[in-house]
Amino acid sequence: MKMTMKLKDINDNRHWLPYSEKIASRTAKAITEQHISQRQLAERMGCSPQYVSRILKGKENLSLETICKLESALNEPILRDACVD
Repeated sequence: MKMTMKLKDINDNRHWLPYSEKIASRTAKAITEQHISQRQLAERMGCSPQYVSRILKGKENLSLETICKLESALNEPILRDACVD
């Protein structure tokens, strides 16, 4: 039963997961370049450090609102970079 659920999750996520992974990678690069912590990013975004950690794992189905908060907090174009191959 558990294995069937995992396969279903993979199929459901396959369309957005590559974008989430790219956003996570770009976000990690930006916080490293800007020398800020996950906690500082969370404060700028108005969310918990735990949520930032989940974003950085690249497995979250992010809303446009969250992506805009990331871009604003980092002053970087995260979505555009994630959509370009």
